[in-house]
Amino acid sequence: MKGVAVDMREEELPLLDFDLIFASHVLYACRGNLKPVLEKVARSLRSGGWFCANHYAKTGSPMSTQTIASLEVITTFAGYFSHFIEPDILERKLKECGFGNFRRTWSDSGKGIMLVSAQKI
Repeated sequence: MKGVAVDMREEELPLLDFDLIFASHVLYACRGNLKPVLEKVARSLRSGGWFCANHYAKTGSPMSTQTIASLEVITTFAGYFSHFIEPDILERKLKECGFGNFRRTWSDSGKGIMLVSAQKI
């Protein structure tokens, strides 16, 4: 097993037929250009491989509206559109890039962090 660090906004992912690609709290930085990033992911995964994205989601979140607003203010000051990516938006973009078999789970139910997994078809 080997991990590879890549800036998905600027660099291509290695074309190694990965079984799994995991992105944690980084896709929000690609929100305005999400589809090209997910296309890079698709090119690097073998057929049947999985992409898992761990990030904040508002839909069904146990966080208070004050907590959500605070995170959004901090993220805006850091220069990003939002720290949240709704699962429906992510799944729609993943589907456009050849993914299916979507799964959702709260990776930390107390903090509103959702894990969205999708399999390359």
